[in-house]
Amino acid sequence: MATLPWRWSNPTPHGNHIYDLAIHNGVYVQVGDRGRIYTSEDLDTWKSVSSGTTQTLRSIASLGNRIVISGAEGTILWSDDLGAFNQVNLGTTAWLEGVAASSNVVVAVGDNGTIFSSTDGITWTQRASGTTASLTTVVHQNGFVAAGLGGVVVQSPDGITWTAGTGTAALGGKDVYKLESINNTLWAVGSSGLVASYSVRGWSAAAALGTNDLFAIAGSTNEWVAVGDNALYVKQGLAGNWTPQTSSTTSGYAPPWPYYSALWDGRLFAVGGKTGLLLEGFRTNTTSALQWYLTDSSPRNWLWSITRQGDLYAAVGNNGRILTSADGASWNQESSGVTSVLLGVGGRTNLIVAVGHGGTILTSPEAYEQVVTTNAQNQRVTNQVSVFGIRWTQQPAPTTKDLQGVGATEALVIVTGADGTILRSVNGTGWTASPSPASAFLSSVAFGNGTWVSTGDRGMILTSPDGVQWTTRASGTTNWIYQTRYLNGGFIAVGENGTVLTSQNGIQWAPQNLGFRRFANWINDVAFVNGKYYAVSSRGAALESVDSVTWVNLGSITSQSLYSAAINGSGQLVVAGTDGAILRAQVTPFNSPVRISDYSRSGSNSAFLFSGNLDQAFKLQTSADLLNWSDIMTAEITDSEGTLVHVQPDSGMGRQFFRTVTTASGP
Repeated sequence: MATLPWRWSNPTPHGNHIYDLAIHNGVYVQVGDRGRIYTSEDLDTWKSVSSGTTQTLRSIASLGNRIVISGAEGTILWSDDLGAFNQVNLGTTAWLEGVAASSNVVVAVGDNGTIFSSTDGITWTQRASGTTASLTTVVHQNGFVAAGLGGVVVQSPDGITWTAGTGTAALGGKDVYKLESINNTLWAVGSSGLVASYSVRGWSAAAALGTNDLFAIAGSTNEWVAVGDNALYVKQGLAGNWTPQTSSTTSGYAPPWPYYSALWDGRLFAVGGKTGLLLEGFRTNTTSALQWYLTDSSPRNWLWSITRQGDLYAAVGNNGRILTSADGASWNQESSGVTSVLLGVGGRTNLIVAVGHGGTILTSPEAYEQVVTTNAQNQRVTNQVSVFGIRWTQQPAPTTKDLQGVGATEALVIVTGADGTILRSVNGTGWTASPSPASAFLSSVAFGNGTWVSTGDRGMILTSPDGVQWTTRASGTTNWIYQTRYLNGGFIAVGENGTVLTSQNGIQWAPQNLGFRRFANWINDVAFVNGKYYAVSSRGAALESVDSVTWVNLGSITSQSLYSAAINGSGQLVVAGTDGAILRAQVTPFNSPVRISDYSRSGSNSAFLFSGNLDQAFKLQTSADLLNWSDIMTAEITDSEGTLVHVQPDSGMGRQFFRTVTTASGP
C-alpha cells in the first residue's frame, strides 16, 4: 500500500506506543503500533527501521544473533542485522502477544491458546497448548512457560509438548500479562496489581499493588521494577516492600502514565509506554533513591486544531496548550495564559485566533518587540523580534459557550460553537454575536467564492454572504459535519460515519457515498496539496483522492486519532491529534537536488557539507571516471536549516568525483 513519507514532529523522537523493549546484540530495540521498530545505541538517539508491515508489534526475542518479533494477525518478523526484516506467513490471524527463545528454539504464543515453535524463526509449527485461553506472554527458564487470561499457565521442556502449569492457585484467576525470568526466578505481573513469583512450591503472590493492571517487570540483582497503567513500583531486596514511584509533582519520580515495557540493561532501568514515552531509572550511588528521568520533554496534550498563517504553524489543544513551528518539525510551547481546552485555531497572514471552552478567545496579531542582546564584541545590540504566535491576549467574548470553528478573510473573522453560536470581529478584539438559525454545535466555518459556510452537529450547514445573516441549507445527513474547507475552487465537508459532502457554492451539496467506515468512523479534516485531497481521521487513517470522490487509505505511522491538517507553501502536510501527535509529510517532491556545498580532506578523513531541504533524502555516489558510479551512503537532511555534515574515512582511490542523487524518503 502506497503511503506518504510521514515523520514524527511531536512527541520526539517518536510517538508510537512502546509495547516491548529489549537489547539485541548490544542494540536497544523498541516495537509498537503500526509495525514500528526503532533501534538505538545509547537510549537517546533512535532510528526508525522498516518492518514491512503496519500490524501492531507486541514482543521481541533473540534466537542467537537473529531477532524475532511477534505481533497482531499472526505477524512474525525476523532479521539478522536489524536492517532488513523478513515476514513469515503462519496462516493464522491470531494475535501473537508473546515470543521467547532458548539457545535453539523460539516460541510464539497468542489468542485462544495458540502456540507456534521454530528452530530458526523462519519455519514454524503449530503446537497443541491444551487450553483455549488466550496466552499473552511466554518466557524461557529451564524450559518454556506461557501464561495468559484467567491465570492460565502452560509449560514445556522443549517448546513442542505442553502441559498445564502447577501451583497456580496463588494467581487468583487474574490475567497474567508478562512473565520474566530475573536471576533464575520466574516473575509474573498482571491484572488488578498482580505480582507473583515462582518457586519449587509453586506460585506465590504478593499483596496486590493497587488496582491498576501491570504490564511488565524487570530486575537487577537486588532490585525490581513493575510497571503498568499509570503505575510504577520499585522493590529493593527480597524482603523489601513494593513502593509506588509515580508523581506528577515530586522531582525524581515517574509521571503517572500507561507503561507497557521495562528493561534492566546492567546499568539502569528503561521503561517504555504510551506514545513513545521513555523513562530511565538509576541511582547516583548505592544509598541514594532511585531517580526517574524522562528522555524527552515533549508535550502530550490532545491537539484539536492546527493552522498555517503567514510563515507559522500553530496548534492548540487541552490545558490551554499552544505550539508553534516555522518548519513543521521543531515545535515551541507558547504561554497562552489559560488552562481551558482550546478546540480551534485559524486566522490570516497577520492574525491568529484560538478559541475553546467557556467562550475562550485568544488572539496573536503580527507584532514586533525590541530585544537587547550583547554581541561578540561585548556591545549591546537592539533587534526587533516577531512575537507573532508567541504573545497571546485573551479577548472578552459575548458568550460562555464552547467555541471551535475559526474562519477569516482580510476583512472579517468568524468564530462558531455550541448552541449555534456565531461571533464576528474585524480585528479579533471586539466581538459581536450574529443571529443564528441553528441550535446545533457549529464546529467549523470557512469562506470561499464570496460565501461563508458553517457546519456542525446533526448535519447542520449554514451559509452567509456577509457573516451577519445566515441561512440553513440541506445537507442530506444527520451526521455531524465536523469540518468544512474551501479547497481547489470548491467546498468540501467531512465528518461522522465517513461523511463527505462537496459543493461549488456552499448551497447545494452532493454526498460522496464512499464507504469510509472501512477506514474510520470519523473523517476530521481535509487539505489540498500538489493536486490531491488528503483527509485525516480516527485511528491514524490518512486518505487520498484526486477528485474528492474516490479515496484511498494511505494509512500513517500512528494509531492516534488525527483531528486537523494544515499545509505550507512548499507542499508540506502537517497533521495533529491525540496525545500531542504531530506528523509531517513532504507531499510535493523537492525540485532542486541536495548540493555538496563544501568538501575537504584532513588526514585520513573526507568531510562533506551538504545543503538541501528538511526531510530531503539522497544518495552520495563516487566515481573515478564520471561513467561508473557507486553508492557511498544514503542519508536524509534532518536539520531545520537544511544542512548536513558527513565525515568518512578516505577511500585512498586517488582522484575521485562525487555527486548526490535524490531518493525516495520516508519511514
